Amino acid sequence: MKLILKITASALLFLTGSAAIYGGFNLVIQPDGNNMQLSTDLLQYSVFDNFLVPGILLLVVVGLFSVYAMVAVITGFKKYWLLVMFQGGILASWLILQIALIHFISVLHLVMLVIAFVLILTGNELAPLKSEYRNHEA
Repeated sequence: MKLILKITASALLFLTGSAAIYGGFNLVIQPDGNNMQLSTDLLQYSVFDNFLVPGILLLVVVGLFSVYAMVAVITGFKKYWLLVMFQGGILASWLILQIALIHFISVLHLVMLVIAFVLILTGNELAPLKSEYRNHEA
């Protein structure tokens, strides 16, 4: 069961990380959003004039951290399960903030929110029991 959870977490982290790196990179190199078929009109209710800062945040916070968490799962980093849960929280927070700022919600937002919550639940299931954790720390 634990192996299936690790594979699930790794696959979801790879998916979200790849998508965020791709999207973030494209927004950084062309902050007007044209290469992603986005209009800066989406930002009318936000503090941003273009997609540069959101692109950097998407690339680094969501994208690179997802890849870091995935590598931690694969290599068996001591507290990898915390990173999985944390990344799920980051992804959910990013999406909720994005929806609030652009005043628009798409099916992709909903799919990614489900993925965020699956990451949180998967990380929680991968966490050692308190008794196991105490024995492991000693």
